[in-house]
Amino acid sequence: DAQLGPTGALLVGDAETVAEKILRVNESLRGISRITFQMSVAALPHAKMLRAIELLGTRVAPLVRKVLASGATEQLLSTNSHRAA
Repeated sequence: DAQLGPTGALLVGDAETVAEKILRVNESLRGISRITFQMSVAALPHAKMLRAIELLGTRVAPLVRKVLASGATEQLLSTNSHRAA
């Protein structure tokens, strides 16, 4: 499904993959200040949903903040562009 790919709308994958997709959106929109997540409660058991939320806060958000603070967004995205293939 195209929505799962690197330029698709769905944020699915490990913390690094999700962070890269967020950074791609940030780059293409020339900056974003807020992201709203919608997660289907029917799709995952409660414990897995809680773990996904935890990972967003403990792994994804810090990685996005670190890359944005360093100004290395373009470098990261070009280095990891092989994932897009």
